Amino acid sequence: LVGFYVTNHALSAKERARPSNVIPITPGPHGTNTSEVIDAIGPEMEQLDAGIEVNMAGQKYVLCVMIYCCIGDMP
Repeated sequence: LVGFYVTNHALSAKERARPSNVIPITPGPHGTNTSEVIDAIGPEMEQLDAGIEVNMAGQKYVLCVMIYCCIGDMP
């Protein structure tokens, strides 16, 4: 599978290294075309970067997720 691994850089280096804190994003089983992968996830990433409204435990919050870096091993 080809894709990206997402880690939360607000965590310590030790916590980032834990497998449970590494989130794989695999848009498709053979998504080896980097531009197609970015086109597929780009709109959602832009929404997260701008901020989205979420409801947690009955409270409304604005969740803003900055994409710190994107690392991949696609050809």
